Amino acid sequence: MGEQITYSVSEAIEESTAGIQLSYFDKNAFENVMHLDAPDKDKTYLFAQMARFNALYMVGRAGSGHLGSSFSSLDIVSWLYLNVLKTEDRYYSSKGHDSPGLYAAQTALGILPFDKIHSLRRLNWLPGHPDINSPGAHTNTGSLGMGVSKAKDFLFADDLSGKHDGRLFVLTGDGELQEGQFWESLVTASRLRNGRLTVIVDHNKIQSDTYLSSVSDLGDLEEKFASFGWDVSRCDGHDYEALEKLLNSQSRDGRPKVIIADTVKGKGVSFMEHTSMKPEQEFYKYHSGAPGQDDYKSARQELVADINEKSSVLKLKIPNPIDISIEPLTISKNTERMIPAYSDAILNTARSNNKVVALDADLILDTGLIPFKEEFPERFIECGIAEQDMVSQAGTIALAGYIPIVHSFACFLTSRP
Repeated sequence: MGEQITYSVSEAIEESTAGIQLSYFDKNAFENVMHLDAPDKDKTYLFAQMARFNALYMVGRAGSGHLGSSFSSLDIVSWLYLNVLKTEDRYYSSKGHDSPGLYAAQTALGILPFDKIHSLRRLNWLPGHPDINSPGAHTNTGSLGMGVSKAKDFLFADDLSGKHDGRLFVLTGDGELQEGQFWESLVTASRLRNGRLTVIVDHNKIQSDTYLSSVSDLGDLEEKFASFGWDVSRCDGHDYEALEKLLNSQSRDGRPKVIIADTVKGKGVSFMEHTSMKPEQEFYKYHSGAPGQDDYKSARQELVADINEKSSVLKLKIPNPIDISIEPLTISKNTERMIPAYSDAILNTARSNNKVVALDADLILDTGLIPFKEEFPERFIECGIAEQDMVSQAGTIALAGYIPIVHSFACFLTSRP
């Protein structure tokens, strides 16, 4: 399949990728696509599929990352970078979980050095979420719900400096719309009457753990955005013609625009697509973490087959993917996994103290709370992606004499109280 390269990895990686062969398309392959004389939608489709292939490689090599969100948004990201964004425009992600896909597109286009694809989630290389120190990143990502707030003051600063050209595009997830700050930010943004701002909602219906509707149903999003004074439109987020039409249209009355893009989480790999979930499946499997060996091989095979078929139709010759062998690592038998240890600890505490209550911010898988929820459902509260709401709930639970324990990632949670 091409040049053989062997890397020796100093950091421990997930057993799911140790000792297997990974593959990626090099920059020349993407340049062949960029120089193709074909309709924009055909070039963009092929570019997006190859970016999915490289995102799969990056997450597999890192041993962690977010594939579902990257795949759902890559058609939007690819169309923006290939057909919309001009030098004076700015684009950034508020959701952040799409970073492997974003990096795959940016490395292919030379916005980021291409060799960085080998170092996702490694110190001083590509961070797990976009970081202001990375080329092409206009702002840090996180906590969730902050993207529109940041966009408004980019526009304010532009006004102060006399800059009035260039558009601003912000991608949000639909799960992060549970954050109160997101809705706070819409009010003054609509009052600014600045048509340079476009927000795109990657509406894939699945948040970190499970369906949006099972956690905190968003209701009628179109009506909600309209009630906040925004110019609202909706389309299939994988339909390039629909995206082109909406992204090129002028906003009404100078209002900021929001495009609700209906997408499929895991798009591009059939068994990763959330539409393939069986009715009895409560949790989506591919939000975070690296795929296992069998899943990686199946996803790789499916993407390569589709890429080859599309390039053949377009009469395009692209280089074969480059194969990389990752040496198996020996992990000490004395290590203890943090999440199972914590899960056991909180269970034992709850068994001996019926005042313990667990509150979760849509991270039941990452925080090991499934056994707690199953054993003590009456003492478990799923708050969704709304840390401030969770912390305030915990306060009154404590005032009532109980012992609330809140769960989220520390870098997000500490800023919320």
